[in-house]
Amino acid sequence: TYECAFRLNQSVPSGNNMGLWAFGPDPLQDCKAFGLKISSSQCGSNKLWLWGHNCPEFCGPTVQINHDYKCIVVVTGNNLKLYLDGVLEMDVTMNLTGVISDNYFIGLGWDSYNFQGYIDDVRIWDFPWAQTDVTNAYNSCIYPNNSSLISGWDFNQSTLNEVVNIKSNIDDIDFNVNCSLEAYSSSTNCVSSGTYSYLWSDGSTTSMQISYRMTQQFVLVLH
Repeated sequence: TYECAFRLNQSVPSGNNMGLWAFGPDPLQDCKAFGLKISSSQCGSNKLWLWGHNCPEFCGPTVQINHDYKCIVVVTGNNLKLYLDGVLEMDVTMNLTGVISDNYFIGLGWDSYNFQGYIDDVRIWDFPWAQTDVTNAYNSCIYPNNSSLISGWDFNQSTLNEVVNIKSNIDDIDFNVNCSLEAYSSSTNCVSSGTYSYLWSDGSTTSMQISYRMTQQFVLVLH
């Protein structure tokens, strides 16, 4: 189960995509990767897009600009359920058997623009959530047992060099000069409100990419 909160600051340019997160090998191979993007090239403007890199892919609902979303993607075998703000928006079957999870990218999707806006409270869980888990998390801020959390980043620290993986308390992220921590109040349930959230872009041309190397150390490397 993959969880994050996000706010898109600008429309995706026509014919292009912006990545929220993605798995895959480096270099990229057909049918070996999958991710979640916001697309203006596949099925309209600013559509959520479950991406499989030249394998079956699926379009979802429209993402509004400057709206705070809580997004949860539950994977059970080859079934993917995508929830926005606690509501099931997509229930599809994708062939994930060949996906190589050597790299986990946040705020990027390979053949995409980097995400423009805010991403907060990124968490990865090692089991598929049930509908009750999604509802409890969104409505009541009640989460599954912490032992099921693989990794997470809440970006609630006051400086970049204090950001840690909340599961392991390891300082495992490298940042570039175009990144900052910004305080903002979110209208979305269970998003850290009034504290620090990570600003991925100032809404113009600045952006960053993080690669999460799937090892026991869960080290994040800036490319």
